[in-house]
Amino acid sequence: MTESLFQFVENRQPVIIGALGQAGSTTPVTLAGSMAISNAEVLAGIALVQMISPGCPVVYGCETTTADMRNGATAIGAPEGAICYNTAGKLADFYGIPSRAGGCLTDAKKVDAQAGYESLLTYMACRDADINFMIHAAGIMDAYASMSYEKLIVDFEVIDFVERYHRNFDVNEETIPEDLIDEIGHSGVYLTEDHTLEYCRVEPLTPEISVRGTASGKTFENNITKKIDKMLDAYVQPELDHDIIDKMHDILAARGVDKELVDRLENM
Repeated sequence: MTESLFQFVENRQPVIIGALGQAGSTTPVTLAGSMAISNAEVLAGIALVQMISPGCPVVYGCETTTADMRNGATAIGAPEGAICYNTAGKLADFYGIPSRAGGCLTDAKKVDAQAGYESLLTYMACRDADINFMIHAAGIMDAYASMSYEKLIVDFEVIDFVERYHRNFDVNEETIPEDLIDEIGHSGVYLTEDHTLEYCRVEPLTPEISVRGTASGKTFENNITKKIDKMLDAYVQPELDHDIIDKMHDILAARGVDKELVDRLENM
């Protein structure tokens, strides 16, 4: 990893200096102790970067969490992890450095209730701390060991919910329509009013896969499948600049990378 750091930094590439302490395993079981070590590791890495190439861009990274004391497993979806990701964002802000942490993280083995509540908590913690970069924003399963296309779609919805929560609501004469409230009174309804028509697509979040009202037992799963199909149908292969591709091939060839391997990767 140090050799990779040298290669990136010597070419003035931004680098993420990330710590992944596991409280009770590789760092003290207390979160204060774990974050103290993680912070020291990140700052030491940043100092090394600046010694190699002063002014090279860096990102403060942290995926520190707890280890499960029953079996030693890393618990990335734990509330302790959410606290650490949130703390990392605040430390990065204190140092004036961009941050990377967390995302919709879970230790669940399938798309279930555990995957949902752990992902919501870990993403919310990062969002509250204004984390700048979440590599694992969606789709992660089983403590980074795998990913799921279905969970990717669920996590998109989690992100939408959290972003709607953070948007909160505006208070002004338009959003508190006093005249309309007086007109409707305590026994009327707002469903057919112009004010409702004006705001019904901007005030409430309309979920894409969540199920509300009367529905069959498989509606949620069917909505996920429909969303995947919709995204695949809408995908358009980006146009590639052949001059850039040729230049990349020349760079790889100069470093001894086998052309057959490059062709195989491009055709995947």
